[in-house]
Amino acid sequence: MNNYKTNDKKALFASIFASGLDDLNVMFLSFTLASIISHLGLSGVEGGWIATITNLGMLLGGLTFGVLADRYNKFTVLKITILIFSVATGLIFFTENLTYLYIMRFIAGIGVGGEYGVAISIMAGIVPSEKMGRVSSLNGIVGQIGSITSAILASIIAPVFGWKGLFLFGLLPILLVA
Repeated sequence: MNNYKTNDKKALFASIFASGLDDLNVMFLSFTLASIISHLGLSGVEGGWIATITNLGMLLGGLTFGVLADRYNKFTVLKITILIFSVATGLIFFTENLTYLYIMRFIAGIGVGGEYGVAISIMAGIVPSEKMGRVSSLNGIVGQIGSITSAILASIIAPVFGWKGLFLFGLLPILLVA
């Protein structure tokens, strides 16, 4: 029984930490959008569509991976969502045109949207209902820490390696899967 509780704690930690990483990922765009617009010579509308396309991917990912998490092992599905958003984010490093960037942000959005719903379902399956409010709040706090960390990383990495270098850092969540 003690080992079961240890595994529950690990799963809970991984789910909450993954939620922080997806907020970190999403915020990379906020801190680099002006540089992306300038580098690719985009209009404001084209630049704005990058975030919209990311959100459309999140919608599709949430719907798709929610169903998959109910049918299959939630932890395996969580790992897949993390791999999707991490690899797609890292591949943004190779952006040379707007179409490629739209595709990568859409795919990253699928992973982020899927991760969030799966992580919440894992938490709900582990945490007693009378403590779910606290865990949900902690999940939100870790998300904000991810956003703050994104700002810090952007201020350190982007000036040295450019906006593409920041997205390459998006591969880091793969370590959580490993």
